[in-house]
Amino acid sequence: MFSVQRFDVRDLRPIQQLTAGARAGQWISSEDDPCFHLTCSLRSGWLHLQLSISSAPRSDDVVVYFDYGRGFELDEGITLGSMTTGSCVVDRYIPITRPVRGMRLDPLDAPGAFDLLEFKVELLPRWRFLVRTLRGSWVRGVAERNLLKSAGKGAALLLTGRIPTLRTKLLASLGHGGYEPRAYDAWMRNHAITPERRAALRAEAEALAAPPKISVILPVYNPPEQYLRRALDSVCSQIYPHWELCVADDASTAPWVKTTLAEYAQRDGRIKVNHRTTNGGISAASNTALEMASGSYVALLDHDDELAEHALLSMAREIAADPGLDILYSDEDKLRVDGKRTEPFFKPDWSPEYLLAINYLCHLTVLRTQLVRQAGGFRSVCDGAQDFDLFLRATGRSARIKHIADILYHWRMIPGSTALVNDAKPRAHAAGTLALREALAARGVAATVEPGPWSTAYSVRYRLSDTPRVSIIIPSTCKPITLHGTRTSHIENCVRSITEKSSYRNFEIIVLDRNQMATDLEARLAGWSVRRITYDQPFNWSAVNNLGAAQANGAHLLFLNDDMEILTPDWLERLLEFSARSEIGAVGGRLVFPDQRLQHVGVVVANGLPHHSCYGRAATDTGYFGAAVLHRNVSAVTGACMMTRAEVFNSVGRFGEEFPLNYNDIDYCLKVIAAGKRIVYTPYAQLLHHESASRQRIVTEEEIRLFRSKWVQWRDPFYSPNFAQEFNDYGIATT
Repeated sequence: MFSVQRFDVRDLRPIQQLTAGARAGQWISSEDDPCFHLTCSLRSGWLHLQLSISSAPRSDDVVVYFDYGRGFELDEGITLGSMTTGSCVVDRYIPITRPVRGMRLDPLDAPGAFDLLEFKVELLPRWRFLVRTLRGSWVRGVAERNLLKSAGKGAALLLTGRIPTLRTKLLASLGHGGYEPRAYDAWMRNHAITPERRAALRAEAEALAAPPKISVILPVYNPPEQYLRRALDSVCSQIYPHWELCVADDASTAPWVKTTLAEYAQRDGRIKVNHRTTNGGISAASNTALEMASGSYVALLDHDDELAEHALLSMAREIAADPGLDILYSDEDKLRVDGKRTEPFFKPDWSPEYLLAINYLCHLTVLRTQLVRQAGGFRSVCDGAQDFDLFLRATGRSARIKHIADILYHWRMIPGSTALVNDAKPRAHAAGTLALREALAARGVAATVEPGPWSTAYSVRYRLSDTPRVSIIIPSTCKPITLHGTRTSHIENCVRSITEKSSYRNFEIIVLDRNQMATDLEARLAGWSVRRITYDQPFNWSAVNNLGAAQANGAHLLFLNDDMEILTPDWLERLLEFSARSEIGAVGGRLVFPDQRLQHVGVVVANGLPHHSCYGRAATDTGYFGAAVLHRNVSAVTGACMMTRAEVFNSVGRFGEEFPLNYNDIDYCLKVIAAGKRIVYTPYAQLLHHESASRQRIVTEEEIRLFRSKWVQWRDPFYSPNFAQEFNDYGIATT
């Protein structure tokens, strides 16, 4: 046994091609192989690595190498993440099976600037790691109210010898969900196109009734020859035969472009080529290709990317089943320069609020040709975000949208193009902002567009037409506590926080208690114009909040736990901006624990029960493709902080009092969705949550049985079926 070994950013040494920038933590890479070195002597165990890097979005991977006594072997590097979103946040456990003499960190693989915000390493002996994982599993089991069930599953995995699966589940308990290279390797093996499956798919394509013709739109400008050939080959090898490839060469200067395109056009009559005489940019070239399209649908392909061989068949299958579909999109992954597939993006089903934050549709997207032409095709003013611009205009015209939960597109990562990417990103941000502003204006929506957490992410701020009254409804036990070193109560701390920090002022506060409020506390709350309602019945969360709602005066109801503190002064405005929209039924905010771990960024309802996604992760964690930091649609939000319009609340039957303690908030959200409204999570309304400090929540078997019997058919549309359903933390399903 040995003590925990710890290192941080102060122990890193810039070894080559790195110079310090103008501010603390900023570094500038001068060439294509910058690296830091950490001198250490590590025994076997588990390495807990925490890392945060930010830069302009780029295609670089962040890689760590270990020196096992013979130097750094470059083919043994571990990819920690990518800078494609402009940030790489890592909280990961890595098994160390041999003594380590040193670590090497490669933050980029091309020239550029970046900020090294965090670097922490601690080596845990195996027994400490076991204690930590078991403790994490216990905390998660208690929080998600399935402790006994999780323990039973873990015991079953152990007894049947499925140690790797058990290890994956334990890592998930530490907040180590999301993309895991080994898990994705297993997923790819399980979904590989075998000769038998390929033959079955060809037979399906031949038997398809009324097969749609799909025109693949391919703008081309000076791609590397080998990647252009791979893009063309990926179309020519499609299992589905009813396609045409419309290529617009945007006056390429590379000599291999014209000869390569001529070769392929001669080989296959379905390939059309137009050589533009002037270079007009990607939108102009895409429009040239669009003019050539004779198919009823168009598919968008970049000149160095690849389609999965069953991509067009997967699209055609859905179109044949529902000819009214206008827009289809699939999941995607990335191709490294060595051809390895990495970073799968398993997307949610149609999520309007997510698309307004980031172009999550991206690849592969297929659209009805007529819709694209009616929308005006591609616009050069939005070059750099031309696809995003088109998707916004198309989805503004049609909601007949289908998501195919399968990886059908491989997006190539080319380090050699980094300089061009960095130069284009400011234009891409400006183009994306313009596209969003004009799309919202075309829909008649009064809103502004603010920068999101990275350059190609956005925050939409809806303008409120008035200042409606908000009724803040807070049940409380009024128990005295010590908080921040002061003797107080959660309800007093919460009310003080609301009244002193909130910038929005048209609200009323209703506190409900079971005749438990001390006289002096009542007097202090009265000084903040709090309205008190008492009740005598045994505590039933649903009944108590229904009682408060029945006596509320506001057009919007905000249900709030008493153990909350406000972190962002405009939290009410941020919630109201969504709650005031007719298509939205409820909205919830971002809740963090006092130890700066995430408590709530939306609720996943899968495998028959609700769970908090990203629960317990570091507050700096951006979540799976921005899930924690972008406004998006979810199946449910917690009743600990939920705003809904009074008219919606009454129309769906309020909170179900058959759920006295648990699942009442989730049940309400699902009823709202069933009524045709959307649920939204916004990260911009932020609160500190002292969860369970005021009341211990215990789930009963009756509540589980009742919830499952009521919502047994529910499949969470915002949580991919490619994820493991039992843990709901974006871990890839490997079986």
